[in-house]
Amino acid sequence: MGELCVYVDDQGITSIPGGLIRDIPRVGNDVRRLRLTGMFAPWQQFSGNFVESRIHDAEFKNIDLTRCDWKDCRVTGVVFENCDLGHASFITNSFEGCEFIRCRFPDTGISDCVFKECVFERCDFKDIIIKSSHLEKTSFFDCETSNRIIESSLLIDTAWRSMSIDARMIFGNFGLLRSEFENCALVVRTPDGEMLKHHWAALDQIASMSELSPVEYLRYRNFETEDLEADADALESALDLTNWKGDTTVQASFGAQLSSFAQFLIELFERDRLPVYPLLILHSRNFEMLSFLEGKAEATGLYREIAGVHWILARQAASFLETVDEWCKVLSNTEILHVAAEGPVDEQYFRNWFVEVGLSNVKVASVRPRNSPVDLAIFIEGHSVLAGFIALFLSTKTKLSLSKMPDLMEQEGNGGTVRAKTDVFAISMGLAPSKGAEYQFSIKTLLPKSFLFDLQLSMNVSVFQKARKVLVELLSSEQDAQKGIHKH
Repeated sequence: MGELCVYVDDQGITSIPGGLIRDIPRVGNDVRRLRLTGMFAPWQQFSGNFVESRIHDAEFKNIDLTRCDWKDCRVTGVVFENCDLGHASFITNSFEGCEFIRCRFPDTGISDCVFKECVFERCDFKDIIIKSSHLEKTSFFDCETSNRIIESSLLIDTAWRSMSIDARMIFGNFGLLRSEFENCALVVRTPDGEMLKHHWAALDQIASMSELSPVEYLRYRNFETEDLEADADALESALDLTNWKGDTTVQASFGAQLSSFAQFLIELFERDRLPVYPLLILHSRNFEMLSFLEGKAEATGLYREIAGVHWILARQAASFLETVDEWCKVLSNTEILHVAAEGPVDEQYFRNWFVEVGLSNVKVASVRPRNSPVDLAIFIEGHSVLAGFIALFLSTKTKLSLSKMPDLMEQEGNGGTVRAKTDVFAISMGLAPSKGAEYQFSIKTLLPKSFLFDLQLSMNVSVFQKARKVLVELLSSEQDAQKGIHKH
């Protein structure tokens, strides 16, 4: 670690030979819009704040930073060792590759911050609260706690060792998994403030006695099963925003929680840990709530939050619909599709199954043994049937699966790949002509009936899960009913 240096607008460089924070140029009481790197002299006390600054490849050792607020800063590759960071606020900062060793955080509030690949080791967390933040690949080792530490945040690939973990932290955050905890004690706060230790086997009983909301219960089930789809009822209940009535007493908290939920689903989808259908369901339910709140003056703040979530989810829906459109183009002239499916060699079984999932107009041509799974041949009669089946098939796939257009689906003609002359969907973004500068996102079906949206809105999680288990892979297509296949 070299000499402490200050960069002004990434041009002028000022060295601080003694490494004293007081010698850093300030605006009033703030270190503002500077880039800092190098070693800060140990055993000093700083009175001031860091604002809109970048600090990288630096070391704070034995420094008293009490009442030092951090706002809109980017901190990368910095070591904080034996520092006092208490009685302070951290707001909208980004910490990446940082280490906090034997640091103290009494009466410290952290909100809307990002921690990536950071380590907290032997820190005093007895009076800290981290809210509405994103923690990724971040580790907590041998830290002292007396409360839930973190709430209403997203935690992905974190690690916890030799600590006391408040059960409310599990119920109050998205993404925690049981396997991420090593040699940790489960604790529950009593009404008089005492922290009682429990065996981890008692967590189910604790959850049942805690009157958890649908979202809290889903967090708990994801923690236990490490698979968001494992409990279909819990996922279905959390995706139904009408079940969030108990969370609407404070609009800002409701909006923040909804945003965090959407980000959690997207994170899992981006990491290939979740198929796309939960995002599509939440997009539809969120849009329903957005429409309900439109024009209600008393819910202006919540409307804005939900509108932000709508925009995030709309991009995912657009990507999905573009993929459905692409597949429909490739298969536009297809009469028969062959699908690898899980089930018996029984045509009636699959006929009943298509009725069950709402695709009664999909006709079964044949079911043939194909080692495992079976070869299911289905008739496709018109764009509506094709779009509905393809949408159901793709909705159960992960990002990796959706990103691949199988070679076997390429239908070669004399002039190359055969594609439909017209699109199935029209997707547009831009300024709404009737609303001035308001940005608008539009998805319009070019089919006689919006079969896709009817499909999405009428199905629940259990149906999507059944489809995921049955419809394994698209094998091939045929232009006619040859090879001994007859319509039923």
